[in-house]
Amino acid sequence: CSLQFRCPFLSLGWSSLGSGLFGGIKMGWLRHKLLMCAIVFATPPTVLAVTPQYATYPPRGLEPASDPRIWKVADVQDWVESIGFHEYRDTFFEGDVDGPTLLEMTSQSLTRDLLIAAPEHVLVLEMELGELKFRRGLFSEAERKAHLKAHPAADGWNVREVRSFLQGVGMARYAPRFAQQAIDGGRLLEMSVSELRSLLDVYPNEYEENEAALELLTAQIDMLKARRDGRIAAGLYKDEL
Repeated sequence: CSLQFRCPFLSLGWSSLGSGLFGGIKMGWLRHKLLMCAIVFATPPTVLAVTPQYATYPPRGLEPASDPRIWKVADVQDWVESIGFHEYRDTFFEGDVDGPTLLEMTSQSLTRDLLIAAPEHVLVLEMELGELKFRRGLFSEAERKAHLKAHPAADGWNVREVRSFLQGVGMARYAPRFAQQAIDGGRLLEMSVSELRSLLDVYPNEYEENEAALELLTAQIDMLKARRDGRIAAGLYKDEL
């Protein structure tokens, strides 16, 4: 294991930033974030979160195979870790979040009830929760259609549709680069992190906005790939329930 020194309070997200994808920033907000980071780094290393080492990341195999509607709090903790958020295991434990509670959560309750401060983390958690419901057949027909409309299968996207996707998730600034490289849906799903980073390496990079965009885009692509690779498995899940 290795100690994790990442400051959770300096994550830069969409809702706290100004015009465009990342615009101006209020100095009061920045001072608050820096103060919270100072508190975190002043904490003795013995109480900082320990990040496990995994054979593959995120460790999707940790997701419990049982019906999410009967998950205990420990099962929810395993699911949270399986999507790459080991640091939030205690958060969901302290919030006493079991399966039925998890399935009712929204971005608002993640922020209000669990006090998850980073907007990009809330967005990824909300996306992963929607995908869990989709794979396990827990959506109503109307909810399923709405989910598919919000997160369509990317395999057959053309270059224009990839550009529209990027614009839709707040990455219009980067969309022209993907269009110039003629990246369609199939190509997008096969891109490595280093390839994505090179396309998102746009200046100026104030407030590390390129890194935050990479984190969000990687999570989005992972979700689209999981759906593509798990279509047969999704049918099995529905049969099991």
